[in-house]
Amino acid sequence: MIFKNLTALLRGHKRIILFGDPEELQWVGDGGAIYPLHGMPGMIEDDLPAVFDVPEKDEEKYLIDHHMTLPATLSYEDTDPRGETQLRPEPWVLKRYDTLYVPVQTSKGLRFYNPDYLKPLKDMQGTLEVYERHTEDGKLYFALKSGFLLQAIVLPMAPEYGQLLGELLELCAALQQTVESTTPSGVDAPLPPEGEAREIEGQMGLIET
Repeated sequence: MIFKNLTALLRGHKRIILFGDPEELQWVGDGGAIYPLHGMPGMIEDDLPAVFDVPEKDEEKYLIDHHMTLPATLSYEDTDPRGETQLRPEPWVLKRYDTLYVPVQTSKGLRFYNPDYLKPLKDMQGTLEVYERHTEDGKLYFALKSGFLLQAIVLPMAPEYGQLLGELLELCAALQQTVESTTPSGVDAPLPPEGEAREIEGQMGLIET
């Protein structure tokens, strides 16, 4: 894990939530993802501002908390005893306003996660795998693993999926219409430059990865 990227993530979201007994392995997150703190000394709430570089004058702007126990609904094992399925995220990212969504097909249909949550694990790029897991009451979440070891737990993003998918379909139709109207008959449509964001009215676009 790249600790400075984890720090930047938590500071960017202004939420630093520590879980676990200081005498055991602790986890930290922002409410949307949680990461194990392997090799870190045990901490309490008062330690968090200094560890994560929160200036004293700005502390009141942050949610800083410590829970002695981990959320009971999730599995923190490298392999979930309830079962898990490896997923294959789509090779593109959906941009809606200033938010990015990585789509992934799950047993419950298309779901999304925030690619920002992969930044602390950038040193594992190329070996990181995404797994689908479920709580006891059937709620879906993602487990990120490298070398079969659990590196993070990420919750699906919670946009209104119908609205989001409807906008995606409108975007695809608009892009297709634009290509057809600007490409001479019998000529293959040119591909956009690699990594280019294609947007409609500044609201939504696709970014190839």
